[in-house]
Amino acid sequence: MSDRQTHRRGRTIRKIAYLSLILGVLVACAAPAPVPDLSSFFDGYEGCFVMWDVAMDEYVTHNPDRCAETLSPCSTYKIPHSLIGLETGVIIDQHHVREWDGTQYPVEVWNQDHTMASAVQNSVVWYFQAVATEIGQDRMQSYLDAFGYGNQDISGGLTQFWLGSSLEISADEQIDFLNRLRLDDLPVSSRSMEIVREVLVLRETDAYVYRGKTG
Repeated sequence: MSDRQTHRRGRTIRKIAYLSLILGVLVACAAPAPVPDLSSFFDGYEGCFVMWDVAMDEYVTHNPDRCAETLSPCSTYKIPHSLIGLETGVIIDQHHVREWDGTQYPVEVWNQDHTMASAVQNSVVWYFQAVATEIGQDRMQSYLDAFGYGNQDISGGLTQFWLGSSLEISADEQIDFLNRLRLDDLPVSSRSMEIVREVLVLRETDAYVYRGKTG
C-alpha cells in the first residue's frame, strides 16, 4: 500500500471515529433522563408526587397509583374558588376585605379581618365559606363543570363540599388544572387568572417564581 493510500485510509478512519463520537453524543442527549427516586422523601407516609416538567415535556411522578386516586381537595380548592369568586364579582380583587365576625377559631390567624390574598395564604376557611354562600349553588356548579374540576360533586353542602366531603380530585387532575391556569387556558378572564397566580407566589427570585397552595 502506498503512502498516499495509507494517508487516505487514516483520514477515513479518523472521520468514521469522529462521526461515531458525534452520534454517540447525540444519542446520549436524546436519551430520556432517569426518573428520580423520591421514595426517601415519603418514608413513613402514604403519599405521592406529580410534576409536569415544562422543559422536558414529561411528567415526573412518585407512586403513580396514588396520583390517580381521587381525594378531597381541602384548601387547594381555594385556587378554583378564588377564580370563581373573582369571575362572579363576589371577590373584587386580591385586596378584597371581609370582616371577621368575632367567632373564635382554633387557628389564631383566622381571628381577624382578611383579604382574599391573606385568606388564601393562611387557609382561612370562614372567608371562603362566606364567598361560597354568595356565589350560590348554581353558579358554583356551573364553573366546576366548565373547569372539569375533579368529580364536580358539590352535593356535600355549599360551605363544606371541598372539606373532606363530596368533591374529589386526583393529583393528576390537579396538575392538569394548574397547567391550564399557567397557560391562561381556563374559561375565565385573564385578569382573574393573573390575580390568582399572583396570590399563589410563595417565593420569587431572579431565577424563578415558586407558586403553591397547601392542602
